Amino acid sequence: MSKNSESSPFVPKKITNLTINQLIDEAESEAKVYPVWWSLVYFLVRSMTQGWPMTAFRFEEIRDAQNCWNPEAIHDITSEVVCLELLEHGQQEYILGIVRDAITKSNQSHSDPNSHLALVKYFLKQQINKVLDHRRAPTLTGNLISRLREIFEAASVNLVEKISDLDQSEIETDQTVKKMASLLRAHPRFPNTGEERLSRLYETTDLKNFADQLYTFADKIAWESVKLAIESTLTGMSGSISALEATYRTDSLARVESLDRAETGEMGTTNSLSRSYAYVTSAVDEAQLDSGSLLDVRGGVQSERVKLEFSRSDMEKIHQMLTKLDLRQQKFLILQSDPEKEWNQTQIAEILGLPARKYVKEFIENLGEKINEIFLEYRIQGDDRNYYMAGMLSALGVTNIALELELK
Repeated sequence: MSKNSESSPFVPKKITNLTINQLIDEAESEAKVYPVWWSLVYFLVRSMTQGWPMTAFRFEEIRDAQNCWNPEAIHDITSEVVCLELLEHGQQEYILGIVRDAITKSNQSHSDPNSHLALVKYFLKQQINKVLDHRRAPTLTGNLISRLREIFEAASVNLVEKISDLDQSEIETDQTVKKMASLLRAHPRFPNTGEERLSRLYETTDLKNFADQLYTFADKIAWESVKLAIESTLTGMSGSISALEATYRTDSLARVESLDRAETGEMGTTNSLSRSYAYVTSAVDEAQLDSGSLLDVRGGVQSERVKLEFSRSDMEKIHQMLTKLDLRQQKFLILQSDPEKEWNQTQIAEILGLPARKYVKEFIENLGEKINEIFLEYRIQGDDRNYYMAGMLSALGVTNIALELELK
């Protein structure tokens, strides 16, 4: 870090020799997130965005001597992650719940609880990616809306501006937005590398085809609802972030993680999530196999036993796939993968924070569709879907899995 960065009031003190207990103690105190959580998030943001184009996230290109974003920009992202995601959206509590479960298992196996620091960082990076994606979404959405307006004007099709101008209920509006989002997702999308601030994302021909589909129910659409449909299609999708990673990172994901652990003194263990996506070897050891660390993944009517054998490149792909699921969806996968427990809809709704149990069925159906969309995006077919599903669950820390999903 340059001297200018070190003297900046936006740079927090870096916590060395960080422990799980420090994070838990601070979360349970009145301070909640300061200074330990704040410092951890700040330096994760700094390392994740190094070399990335600041203009892609609506920041002025001002960097320090090490090509890192200027401290004020990093502070802004940190503030949004900590205040909005960790506190307001309850993600700190969710992360701690997973960590406490992992610590309980560590105590049973007499392993070091601090090996789960990588687990905390993994979920924090998801929140950082989410915030970064949200900063990109308005720019991308605005670009698509402008192009669609030109197409509609050329076709002499007029839409009202506000949803309130439509004579329909909130349920009808929600159904219309979901229908538009589903239609848009069916069209091929360019990978957004971040090289252009206003990425085209879709060919003009494909956007015109999308518009043709909307003309058939234009009386139920407002530009505000089109915007919501586009945002629901782009928001939460980490394609842009993954593409930036591939385009601007000079080190591989595995190397970045290994350097991070070398700096903090952490070591990968069988219970450390970092081992799943950075240090997985080509095969598990015999002791693990003897203890039954196999995955029973049921896709549709098929059931098979899958060994915990994932190449490093496969686990990097699995990590990218996981970031496309929000934390609520990931939590449901963990719940449903436990072969020794059965949850009723009331319990699931309470655990996931859904308004009522009647929403559970729709949630599960949407999750199944989302996973199928991810598999289609990565061109994963047939038996390979079981393999990658097992990898996703393994990356979530599950070692004994019986998961039933409608994988088409």
